[in-house]
Amino acid sequence: MTQQDNDIGAAIVRNIDLLESAMSYASETMDRLIGQEIGDILKRKRDKFGWNGDAVETVEDNFWLSSPEWISEGDPDGNYDLFVEMDMTGEAVTWLAYFAGAAGLGVHLEPSSNTLSRGPLKRVLKSNPELMAEFASKGFHWDPEGKLTLPLEFSREALAMAFEEEDFSEALAPLEEALDLVFEARALFDRLAAKIRKDDKRKSPRAAGGRKG
Repeated sequence: MTQQDNDIGAAIVRNIDLLESAMSYASETMDRLIGQEIGDILKRKRDKFGWNGDAVETVEDNFWLSSPEWISEGDPDGNYDLFVEMDMTGEAVTWLAYFAGAAGLGVHLEPSSNTLSRGPLKRVLKSNPELMAEFASKGFHWDPEGKLTLPLEFSREALAMAFEEEDFSEALAPLEEALDLVFEARALFDRLAAKIRKDDKRKSPRAAGGRKG
């Protein structure tokens, strides 16, 4: 261990009561408040767009949004060939850490599917570079390795003020703007849904992750 490690360890021990209290409050009260606020945003946008979707209220829930046009044809289970979900970059104990951008953590929106697992979906994305370039021109981030995302950047100070003033409208504005951008880019997503349907002939269940029913 380095001297810095030793100093950090000593500081943790000396402040363990405060640290435990802060972590408990962040993981319970603050995460719950964030979940409620982003859930309200999704519901408003879902109703405004005339789309389908469900919102997170706990870390274990899913946040997803989809056009009715992307429902799998003839699927009695109501699966979607394409939907957009919120996901996190990195690993943290609390949601707060992701939204505050701690240590490289972050939040983004990305397309997903109930009918294609991650591997085949990645293949579809990689095999359509022109479509990916069009997404990039709209503000999406395209990783040629096969990941299409819409990164969300939140102000840590605005988030702190949101808890102080009990008003999250400014702090979570990037999420509202991102959902508007998804809706504005729906023609591109329509084309992506068509390509997913063309690739998926077997309509097999999605292997990993995905929306909750």
